[in-house]
Amino acid sequence: MSKPVKFNNTFRDSYQSNLAMQPSAKEIVGAETHLLDVGWHSAQGGGGTFFHVPILRGRDPWEEQRIVRNAYPDIPMSILVRGDTLVGYDINPDDVIEAYIRQMATEGINGFTIFDGLNDTRNQEVPIRVVNECREAGADVYAQGVICLGDSPAFTMDLYMDSADKLVGMGVRDLYLKDPCGVVKPETVYELVSRLKGKYPHDVYLHAHNTHGLAYVAYMAGIEAGADAVDVAHPGMGENVAQPSALRMLELIENHPNRAVRDRAPKLDIEAIEADMESLAALRLRYRNTEPVFDRGVYDALYKAKGPGGAASTLKPIMEANMKAVLGLDWRRAQIEIYRRQSQILGPLGYPLQVTPHAKNTTEQAGRELFMAKQGKEPLTELTPPIIKYLTGQLGRVPGNPDPELVQRALDKAGLSEPVTERAASRLAPRMDKARQLLADNGVTDIKDEDVLTVAMWMDEKQTGLTHVLKRERGELESVAEPELPSFLRDPTSGNGERHMKNGQPVRWQFEIAGAVGGAGMLEIVAQEALELEKYGHYKTGDMDAVVGEDRADALYYETMYQKWRDEARVRLENFAEAVPAMLYDDGFRSGQLYQAVTIVNDMLADVCKKKGVSQGHIPVVSHSMIGAFLDQVRSGDYIGVAEPDGVGEFQPQLT
Repeated sequence: MSKPVKFNNTFRDSYQSNLAMQPSAKEIVGAETHLLDVGWHSAQGGGGTFFHVPILRGRDPWEEQRIVRNAYPDIPMSILVRGDTLVGYDINPDDVIEAYIRQMATEGINGFTIFDGLNDTRNQEVPIRVVNECREAGADVYAQGVICLGDSPAFTMDLYMDSADKLVGMGVRDLYLKDPCGVVKPETVYELVSRLKGKYPHDVYLHAHNTHGLAYVAYMAGIEAGADAVDVAHPGMGENVAQPSALRMLELIENHPNRAVRDRAPKLDIEAIEADMESLAALRLRYRNTEPVFDRGVYDALYKAKGPGGAASTLKPIMEANMKAVLGLDWRRAQIEIYRRQSQILGPLGYPLQVTPHAKNTTEQAGRELFMAKQGKEPLTELTPPIIKYLTGQLGRVPGNPDPELVQRALDKAGLSEPVTERAASRLAPRMDKARQLLADNGVTDIKDEDVLTVAMWMDEKQTGLTHVLKRERGELESVAEPELPSFLRDPTSGNGERHMKNGQPVRWQFEIAGAVGGAGMLEIVAQEALELEKYGHYKTGDMDAVVGEDRADALYYETMYQKWRDEARVRLENFAEAVPAMLYDDGFRSGQLYQAVTIVNDMLADVCKKKGVSQGHIPVVSHSMIGAFLDQVRSGDYIGVAEPDGVGEFQPQLT
């Protein structure tokens, strides 16, 4: 157990989880320019929603993929593949599956992390086979066989080990344990990793989202059992509903009570990580209206529903308006009610793990339940098409024991006499030739394989794939513009050199005040620190109370670390607040101007912190006493600032 733990940068997944994959590839690579210098073992640069979201936002997914791959040529790059579902929400036929894997290998992707949300390994078999065929043909590729974990009575240790046996038999390079909801019990991870390492020579990778703080403990339990690698996020884009911060995981390993674990701490370039902190934070602030807002009531309801936190960022644009218009629920209340209903329907559905596409399907069913309840209908009276497919075996082998009456109703709706038992994709007709013909019929002459795939994978009722390719061919794609920064961070003068004069009087603008204290990046970092105070007590330790022995970290270890992080965040916030008067003074604000500028800074801090879900008591405030103490330093000659810049004078009178 002496090898250093490999840290994989989840990259794509952190943007998907926290920002719903809204930023463009150019924005992403522009914010994380030091990725190659850190010492990551690999980076996840595609898969998941990093295909259909670019389409919906008017960008070509293949070009987006190339931008990411070309920005980081010297690191192994993986993509997340949803088994036979690939990067969508429905099963694809075999010719599409094979073509997609081969195309991504051509694009320079190395790792294919292949999962099935039901742990039906039949839905992983073809992608894994094609990856291995590409490797045998000389491509630098490998397959990771994923076992999805969660907190469900339908998924037992024996079932997990059975999945491992089958995946190893398929020729995967690694075994990869995935918990997208952050709810798996740490002792489950410890036992499973122990069994896997005792039976197979394969490396074991861990992936979990840190929505409830459990990922820290689950990762460390896995590392204690001999896990080889963990998925972490850059601290500038991690945490919330994404993966744990790399720096925090490093600290947990370095301070572990067992020296054998401490000796496995990887060597990372901390300066390279810090170099991208403010640029990532600034991007995160720009997309702040997308990121799930921390709310203890919402997150507790989500935990009981065993759902993925990243779903909130994708649910909002789909459901928010209708929840308000029809049910009169604001988004906070709507989320709580959706998750409560979701937890109620999981039992009748057989307790599926909340993994794509099933998390999306059960969440949509739960949302529909709220509208049905308003009409006086019983739960699960009307089933959504994806739930019908799930119950009838059209998405794979159904786990657990779903309600027989519910299954029969689904069969009747689907026109089937019994559930499907064969591999779902094998029942589908080939689609690639049809997609190619559709392009030709619509006048496309230079037909590329990637465009055929786009059409074939998104051959839905709206012909999303075909519409996208035709728009691009006609030059009609319109990329959704990046959201504007808050008004206090925007330059209303568009860089006009005369901006310091207004009606013949010198002025200073709000965005200059923000810039004096660090700009968008620093304001977001401060908000994240304040959120750390807010979340204290929310982080869970799972079933670690039962852990004994010197080789294992117990619940007290994690509680102590959580308290340490909270205390450090409080100190950093206090230091920032105390430094604000000096930062403003150095930028030319004096006397009464300084007091007015501090008032504006406090308004900015309140704005960015409340957007994260920080309550009033945890929002940092620059007090008048701090200003007075600083000015005393100036008057006594104990403070030496920079030369006074031109253009000092009156401010814009109010925040806009």
